[in-house]
Amino acid sequence: MLKLLKMKNKKYIILFILILFVLIALTVFSKKEIKSVNWDANFINTKTSPYGTYITYNLLQDIFDNEIEVTRKSISYNLEILLDEYTENYYSSEEEQNEHNTDKELNKYNNVALEDTTCYVFINKEFTLNCLDLPYLLDFVSIGNNVFISAYSIDPILTDTLGLKIDFQEFVYHDSIYTLADYANKKYAIQALYSENEINMDSCTYPHRILSESSNKNAAFICIQFGKGKFFIHKEPNAFTNITQLNTQKYDYAYRCLSYIPKNNFIIWDEYQKQGDDATKSIFRVLLTDKALTTALILTLVGIFLFIIFRAKRIQRVIPIIKPPVNSSVEFLYTISNLYYRKKDYRTIIKKRHTYFLNSVRKNYHLSTENHDNNFLNALSAKSGVDKQIIIEIFNIYDQITSYPKTNISNDTFLNYNKSLDQFYTQSQNIK
Repeated sequence: MLKLLKMKNKKYIILFILILFVLIALTVFSKKEIKSVNWDANFINTKTSPYGTYITYNLLQDIFDNEIEVTRKSISYNLEILLDEYTENYYSSEEEQNEHNTDKELNKYNNVALEDTTCYVFINKEFTLNCLDLPYLLDFVSIGNNVFISAYSIDPILTDTLGLKIDFQEFVYHDSIYTLADYANKKYAIQALYSENEINMDSCTYPHRILSESSNKNAAFICIQFGKGKFFIHKEPNAFTNITQLNTQKYDYAYRCLSYIPKNNFIIWDEYQKQGDDATKSIFRVLLTDKALTTALILTLVGIFLFIIFRAKRIQRVIPIIKPPVNSSVEFLYTISNLYYRKKDYRTIIKKRHTYFLNSVRKNYHLSTENHDNNFLNALSAKSGVDKQIIIEIFNIYDQITSYPKTNISNDTFLNYNKSLDQFYTQSQNIK
């Protein structure tokens, strides 16, 4: 047992030393670690890295009066719900709604008049659409809402619809000089992540206006009237990143661009095209977003793994439950005696009890039981402390049933014998 305890303690000591070593190593490496800067062009509104849009997003409240909603859902998902709300509010009666739904030749949203408009803001490296997104986006703008897009690459589905051509060039760092139409005296040097893109509007059939140009007179920011609403197309999303916003000579360029959006607009800020649907994230997304929580998660998993290794083998085998032996002889005697009693074979029962009685006399009092004379009775009475008359009664009844083997034994005789024998056992035990 002592050896087993020593082995057990030795294993726990090894496990403790191993865990302590891992903790010390993590502490040392964490102190020596140099935090690297993430230079990826992610344009995510929660990232404080150089090319995140944390500053722009959090300062939008200085420009717009209404709330700003961040979405991680697709364009078609958001606008389907929003456009349905517009039509429900506009068509007050059920008959008008049915007439509106059956008129398939006209745009189903043509007659909707909005009191509060919305601007859908996209700031990303690429702006993409699918066949479901485009009709919803066009209907959304045509009834009086706005869309603000700042991206190096815009999906040809939209540019072909608007009659634009934007070339997406190779990756390169360089500074481009931009001016705003309403602030022509000030020039902004924005570090472009890609070589200069040209927005060609020669084939654009919709009313449009150039709001910003580059130094070579290429359009950098345009406004296109589409129905009752507007598309704002901007080709340099780097103007909205943190690294640009921290530069006092450049930060106001982004706000002047955003100020073309009406102040009373509700803002929908898109993160779907940058981060995807929030429903697809891991269940550990909260832990994995923070470095300290990620480290805690890893340590927990390592600890569980080590515990499984050290506890995979049991310290001691399972001790089987051993049932004590059952004294079946008592049950057997009970069964046999019950059988004799049911047959009313009192003679046999008395003989067997008397045999057991004589055996106990020989064993306990060391007396010979061959002769039942007066000397024997006196000796048994003296040693056992039992009244001599009770012992005489026992032997008289026994002699009576053995002398006349064919005589039937009555129940009273049987009871008297049992009574006398029980008295003998009771008195002899009390004496002891």
